[in-house]
Amino acid sequence: MTKKYIVTKRVYYKVENTYWEEFEMTQDRWEGLYSYAKEHSAESVEHLSEKMTDKIEDWKLLWSILPQGEYQKCDEATWGREEYDEERTFIDEVKK
Repeated sequence: MTKKYIVTKRVYYKVENTYWEEFEMTQDRWEGLYSYAKEHSAESVEHLSEKMTDKIEDWKLLWSILPQGEYQKCDEATWGREEYDEERTFIDEVKK
């Protein structure tokens, strides 16, 4: 059975805006994220392989490249906001 993880991107700009999605570390999910990252920020993922890794830091990198519109759960009040001071991406195992 594969473990479930949750990825959260927090954007700090006057107030905290959060985007999150629950996911499983699968080869298919890796390929989708990797493909987007390679197309939009190839130099950031040069050291990654197309084969899935279970290193949290590698997954964080891929998720951090996605714009907030790609996340399932978004704060609609801040949709499309381009100005932000800082953003961070977190991945945690889902505990049931």
